Amino acid sequence: MLRSCLLILLLVIFLPGAEAGDTNPARSLGIENGLSNNAVTCIFRDHNGFMWFGTYDGLNRYDGYSFRIFRNIIGDSNSLIDNHIYTITGDEDHNLWIGCSKGIGIYNPVNTHFSTVDFKAWDRPAPRQLVKGVGVIKSMRNGAYMLAGTQGNGLLFFGRNRRTAIQIPLQESQGWTGDYTVTAIENDLSGRMIWVFIPQKGLYMFNAETRQLLLVNSSIKQADCLKADSSGNLWLGNGSGLYRYDYRSNIFSENLMPAKNRIAALVADRHGNLWIGSDGGGLWWLPAGSGRPVPYLSSSGKPLVNSNAIYAIYEDPDERKWIGTLRGGVNILQASPGYFKHIT
Repeated sequence: MLRSCLLILLLVIFLPGAEAGDTNPARSLGIENGLSNNAVTCIFRDHNGFMWFGTYDGLNRYDGYSFRIFRNIIGDSNSLIDNHIYTITGDEDHNLWIGCSKGIGIYNPVNTHFSTVDFKAWDRPAPRQLVKGVGVIKSMRNGAYMLAGTQGNGLLFFGRNRRTAIQIPLQESQGWTGDYTVTAIENDLSGRMIWVFIPQKGLYMFNAETRQLLLVNSSIKQADCLKADSSGNLWLGNGSGLYRYDYRSNIFSENLMPAKNRIAALVADRHGNLWIGSDGGGLWWLPAGSGRPVPYLSSSGKPLVNSNAIYAIYEDPDERKWIGTLRGGVNILQASPGYFKHIT
């Protein structure tokens, strides 16, 4: 009996605890491991299980052991269009869509070539190449169509013709225009509501059938990211903090962050927790059912990631969190069941 009690006591003392820092130790991948640049702006996992990282200097494919780097090659039309990458996503044909500072590059994994896209302006029938920055791309309705948010060319709709987009015009008091910027796109889990944010204007809803944008709330004028969760909440992050939007009442909450940090990345995990990446305040999370975010720290109060500027968060099928930072490369938080409680 005494021997059994001692064994249980040793397990309680030495096994990891349930606190964030104890159950989720982080490891990092940086330029010393082959990453092209330690400023990681976006993360994506393809259908083969490769992890892709967009950086300030090229696109990186990680197979769990090593990196393959893709960059623009002057004079090679099959190379990446630009090295400064903002966003990565995939389509139903398993191509990768790379949003860069000079447009969109579509990567074909079969021939390993990149191609560019055109768009038809709402008031001009002839297509022209997209050369402005693209900060967000979303695959909608399981890849039935793609939406891209640009810097100055507005919202672009890619239907069956994936190489030529249709520009969605915006109605203003003085008439229609295609000269506007989209910083965030998100659809709810039902797929019925598609949210689009336009700086200086507000939160819009996009109707894919009529291909029209409808302004629904103009109380907040800036947004860097949007995220819908399984509870029906829409979360907005911007330079002032984190806000929850209730579409039933059409009201945004007050800033839920204790400090005025820019929120650059939001991810809702499969357990209903919201993961929050801030630029200057590190990694935060909002446990399901909680009213306030808390910093993601060890039990001793130390940060678990190696940078306080978080630009990207991605959860893989094994519930690992891949954290893209400004100067610390990629941090990986392993999932842990946390069976034991740490008693001090």
